[in-house]
Amino acid sequence: MQSMNSSQRPSSTLRADHYWKQFWEAGVISLQEAERRALGSQRLKETYSSDPWYAKQQNRDPHFWSKLYASRINS
Repeated sequence: MQSMNSSQRPSSTLRADHYWKQFWEAGVISLQEAERRALGSQRLKETYSSDPWYAKQQNRDPHFWSKLYASRINS
């Protein structure tokens, strides 16, 4: 499905977030949605990464922030 998205280029934020990038590359979500989710994950990281509990979780799972964002903890 990558060829379907070949005319669209992901931002550096999405390229750095392999969790959401894989969904976009598989054609599961649009580029716009993947970008939105990658930015949401980045905002969570910026907000909570100084907390020791969250830092420990991040060290255990490199996709922690993306999975936390996907859980809709903010909703």
